[in-house]
This record gives sequence, structure tokens and C-alpha cells, in this order.
Amino acid sequence: MNLISATYSPDGLKAFLFVSEELCDDYPLVEELKNCCTEKGIVFGIDEKVLKAMTVKRVCNKRIEVARGVPPESGKDARCELLFEFSSAGKPRELEDGRVDHKDLQNIVNVKKDAPLARRIPPVPGKSGTSVLGKEIPPPPSKDVVLKGGKGTVISQDDGNLLVAAIDGGVSVLRGGTIEVRNEKVIPSNVDYSTGNVKFAGNLIIRGTVRAGFSAEAQGDITVERNVEDAVVSCRGDMEIMGGAVGSNKGILKSGSMVKARHIEHFVVESGGDIVVAEDAIHSKLSAENTITAKSLVGGSIFAGVGIDVSTIGASSETKTTVRIGGAGELIKQKYTLLRHLAKLSERTGLAAELMYKVVNESMDENGTLPRAAIERLNTLKNKKKECKIKCNTLQEQICNLDSRIEAFPRPYIKSRKIFPGTVIQFGDYEKIIKKERTNVYVTVEEDTIVFN
Repeated sequence: MNLISATYSPDGLKAFLFVSEELCDDYPLVEELKNCCTEKGIVFGIDEKVLKAMTVKRVCNKRIEVARGVPPESGKDARCELLFEFSSAGKPRELEDGRVDHKDLQNIVNVKKDAPLARRIPPVPGKSGTSVLGKEIPPPPSKDVVLKGGKGTVISQDDGNLLVAAIDGGVSVLRGGTIEVRNEKVIPSNVDYSTGNVKFAGNLIIRGTVRAGFSAEAQGDITVERNVEDAVVSCRGDMEIMGGAVGSNKGILKSGSMVKARHIEHFVVESGGDIVVAEDAIHSKLSAENTITAKSLVGGSIFAGVGIDVSTIGASSETKTTVRIGGAGELIKQKYTLLRHLAKLSERTGLAAELMYKVVNESMDENGTLPRAAIERLNTLKNKKKECKIKCNTLQEQICNLDSRIEAFPRPYIKSRKIFPGTVIQFGDYEKIIKKERTNVYVTVEEDTIVFN
């Protein structure tokens, strides 16, 4: 049995000395204790103060820590950081006065194409340690992560650690951390207090009804599989209301393209394309840039830029129904407005030129020199004349564009199997009041005249 023994811990970070009590009277010197460590390979982190204390106190039969290594430092694991505010989804929006709007629950997080979604923060390596044997102790490896981009996302070309949206749409984080951007969102229920107002950057499908007082907005198409009450529904694409839109003149349907519904009553409908009503449109205000088709139009006011094709207009009770067809008439009105504006600008241009001549004529001396005040006035008039000329050129381009559209615009028409008394047909400043029932009617215009065929 060794009277002096040196040992170290399994991780190599601590070393110990043991001195038998047999050496208590002839206790080893510091150098002997140190040599014992060295013979065992313990060469790093030896604490000589501890060795001296052992010799002074003649410590025997006790395991004493005499050396300590440097433990490795752990690095930082990689992580993904979301760059959009996801925690507020489903929470009511707080108003400036401290109240909350329970209709605005911010349920959907909309993003534009190229919007940053998530960033990968790379791992940070740790630092190596040193054992009491003088050997390097490598740090534990830092864990890495990858950006989990799903549909509608892409890694940025400028930054390999950045995930961006590949399309406009609604962003969501799936189970497992995958981030997706979809241009179609399905609301499986009604739009009411459970969902709040809905606003989506892509196509929106609503399985239920849009309740009164709420709104649904989509940048793409929108489909409501049931009904729309006194609500505001708008989109840039096509709109289809599979049920009806029935309200009390507070509801609005607004589309950049076609609007299609089964039934419309006491509603405002604005379409950048066609309006298609499978059944009746009653006491509503319909406006379509192209055509309107329906089973019947009863009451309210109707405008179509191109044409109206319905079974009946008005009612036997002689309900007042105003039907207006635009055709090129609306474009001609715009043209006349621009021409009047152009005439005023031309007049201002001429006036500026006259004033410039007057300033020079009245202010120049016999040496051909103008005083400073006259020069400043002349420069002001020159700038005004230049500005008017630029505006005139812009107006002339707009007028030429309108002329091309007027020439290409189809002749407006109204086609109906029956038109009841009380119906007013308008075209521009002209109107025709239907005083007796007409059948199989085709109405069009020739120049500024409403013609029945």
C-alpha cells in the first residue's frame, strides 16, 4: 500500500492527495507531495497553498483536493426568432381611450410578399476547458436548428438565415414550428364576436354567415357560403354570396371584380365588373362597371356601365325603380370636365405670358437692365407658366386616353321581358319614365337619345 497516493475525478477536473497516518511523524515535504501528483500525471491547477497547509497541519488519513482544472464553457444553441407579432392574434384591439374593440380580434396575421418571417440565430460555440492532467476538455456541442419554412415561404437570397414570405397571404405557425403563408384562409364558422372582423391578404372562404355590424375583407376573392346581414364585405377579386345579402340599408358588398349572390335586399352593392343575382334585387343600390343580370329588379337605384339583362324591372304596384345605363356617357362627362379644366389652365398660361411681357416692358431701363424685384417677379411667372404647361400636357394625355376608350366602348343596353310602370330609365342627362307596362323590351342609345326597340 502506498503511503502517499494521488487520484483524480472521472471528469478530470479535480485531483486529490491521501497521506497515510504512518507518515504523521515524518510528514512529506511540499515538493514530495507535488512529485507524487506529477508521477500520477497531475500537472495542471495544483494549489501549492493547499500542499503547504497539509504539511503544516500534517493532514493524514483524509482525501484532500489539491488541484482543480478549468471546466469547459457551454456555448449557445441556435434558435429561430419570429419576426411578426403572433402573440396578439385573437386578442381584442385596445382603443386610444383604454376600451377594447371586441369586433377587432386581430385573428389573422397578414403579410406581404418578401416580408421577413423568421430569422435563424446561429449557434455560438463554447470554450474548451483543461483537466488536471493538462489535457483539453472540449465543450458540449451547441445544437443547431433549421428554418422550418412551409408553403408560401422562401429563404432570402440576400441572407441565408432569413425566412421571408414568397406570396401575399396569412401567416401561421404549425405544430412542430413550420411557418406557412397561404393565400387562402377558411373561417369555419360565422363572422361574429367569436372571430371579430376578418381581414385577409389572399382568398377568403367563410363557411357561415357574416353577422350584422361585422366586416370581412380580402385582397383576393371572397366566398360566403351562407348569408350576409347588415355587414360590410369587400374584396379586390371576385365575390360570391351563396345565400342572400339582406339588411336594412347599412350593409355593403364591394368587389373589384364580379359580385354574385342568390338574393339581395336593402343593400349597397358596388362591382368593378359584373353583378349576378340569381333571384331578386329588392330596394337596393346596385352599381356595376360592366353588366347586371338578375331575375328581377324591384325598387332602389341600378347602374350598369355596359348593360342590364333581367326578367322584370319594377313591380305591378308601380314601385319606383331607377335604372341608369352609363356606356360612353360617363366617359364623355369625364372628358368634358377635363376639357373645361384644360381651358382654364390654357387661360392661366396665356395670362402668365402677358404678365411676363408687362414686367419686362415696364421695368427694363434704357440699358436693358431689370431691377432685382422685377427679376424675382419674372422668375415666379416663368415657373407658374411652366407648371401650367406641364399640367396641360398631362390633361391632354388623359383626354386622348378617354377618346380611345369612348371609341371602343360598347353601346349600353337594357334587356327585359317586362318593365312595369314607375320605372325610370336614365342615360346621362336624359331619362324616360315608363308609364305603362312594356314587354320584351330592348333599350339602347343612339348618340344622346334613349331608344326602345
